[in-house]
Parts: sequence; structure tokens; C-alpha cells
Amino acid sequence: MHIAVLSHIGPRPDNQDSAAGFELAVQRANDGGGQPVVDSAAILTVHDGVGSAPCGREAAHYGSALLLERLAAGLCREASQPRGWRPERLEALCKEAVASENQWLCAQREESGAQEPTHVTTLALVVHAGDAAVVAHCGDSPVFLWRGGALQKLTEEHSHVARLLKAGKIGPRTASVHPDRNVITKALGIRPDVGADFKVVRTEPGDLFLLATDGITGVLDENQIAGIIEASAGLSRKQPELTTCAQSLVEAALQAGTGDNASIALGYVVPSVTRVTEVLYLSPPLLVQRAAA
Repeated sequence: MHIAVLSHIGPRPDNQDSAAGFELAVQRANDGGGQPVVDSAAILTVHDGVGSAPCGREAAHYGSALLLERLAAGLCREASQPRGWRPERLEALCKEAVASENQWLCAQREESGAQEPTHVTTLALVVHAGDAAVVAHCGDSPVFLWRGGALQKLTEEHSHVARLLKAGKIGPRTASVHPDRNVITKALGIRPDVGADFKVVRTEPGDLFLLATDGITGVLDENQIAGIIEASAGLSRKQPELTTCAQSLVEAALQAGTGDNASIALGYVVPSVTRVTEVLYLSPPLLVQRAAA
């Protein structure tokens, strides 16, 4: 998977978003003999710390790091099992890792003695291996899939406005300016039963996953996002311009007057593994690349 990640502070005094992408390639024995097999898996995640909580920034940043650690360890463990990364095991792994992150976030309130949750964040997650991806979601940071020239939303927002839309009480135009459009009904760090949504999606070479915070999706509609992908991603080329696409989406959100941090993670599904490396992209900035053991 080709990955691009970008997080911009926007007009806010600090960045309460965290966006990350991680690719892991593991060499294992070939069941039929011959040369070892190289399996590749990728993780994309976006967190948006909830501003009404006193430690939203810490929730997004530390929660993301913990989730990546749990998922990477689990993927390495599962790779050694027969049949490698099966979709059902990937989904179980994601549920365990998200529950672990949520447990840690909830524990911070208990340790501080606070009456209300202190570390609260949204979550958007994609874990891809083979021809399947697990999508996890909690809050209002959506996950999209671009396939065959069309953009489809894979998640349903956990927000007050989304409920009103689904019930037919308001329309999209009203939703975009509704005074409660930032009120979410689910997030990590509020209660032990996390209530995140999980689904397995079959993937094809050429698929593009897009995860974003509401600093982008709150000011750009799906048609605008699709137009920017089509114009800037270069998906018909041998090497897609994912960094350019990420920059274009963030710049468009800033020009549209977003009042929030703007973060995005892109993952492009390629047909085969071309290297044996482990690459970690984190934004706010950290880039680590090292040869896989």
C-alpha cells in the first residue's frame, strides 16, 4: 500500500488531531517450499481529540500511538499462524486493539480522580492485508473508499446531526450549518463499552482509502472531495501522487474557511509487495523507516 498522511493545525492554537500510516512487511516460510513469502499489511488511522474534554490532544496523540503498537504486535503475531492474516482474525485483532486503547483512555479519568471523562477522541481506522480491509469507526471522523472513479462513504457518523439526517428531520444543507453539527454521540474514552463500528471490506488493486477529520469534511462535501482526488491523485499513473492529493485536500479545507485542525490519511492498494521494509508515518511529524527484521 502507498501511504500519505498530513495534519495541519489550521486556525487553532494547537493540533488536537493525530493521523498515522504504518506499513509492515513480514517474511515467512513458503508452505509449498521454495523462496520465502513476503506478506504486507498496512494501518491507517485518524484521531480527533474532543475539545470539550480537558485532555483531547493527549487522547488523540497517545491513543494513536497505543493503537499502532497493539496492532503492529498483533499483525506480527498473526503472520506466523497458518493462512496468515485472515479477514476474521484481522477484525478480531482490530476489536482487541481498539478496546485496549479505549480502556487506557477511560483509565486516565480514574487515575486523575476527575468526575467527567478527561481523554476523549474520535477514531477512524483501516487495517489492510491481502484482499481485505477492516474498517473501524467511532465519532465523526469518516472513512471513504475511492474505487472505479467513484467515492463511497464506508462509515456512518456518530453525531446528533447525523441522527437528524437519518430520521429525515433535516436536509444536507441544514446539517452543514446546524448549531449542533459538532456534537458527537460516541467517542473513545467516555465509557468502557466503546461502541465502535467494525466492518470487513474486500479490496481491489487501485482502491484508495481516505480517512479525515471534520476539519476537512465539515467544509468540503463528497463531490468536492471526489473532484480533488480525481484532479490531484494521479491514480492512473504508476506512482500515484498521494502526497499532492493530501496537500490539495487540506489546502481546499483551509481556503473554505475551516475553523478546526485538518488531517487526512490516504492509502492506495497496490497489487504486490515491492520491498521488505517497515515504514511509519506519523503526523504531527515523525517519520521512521527501517529494514524489517
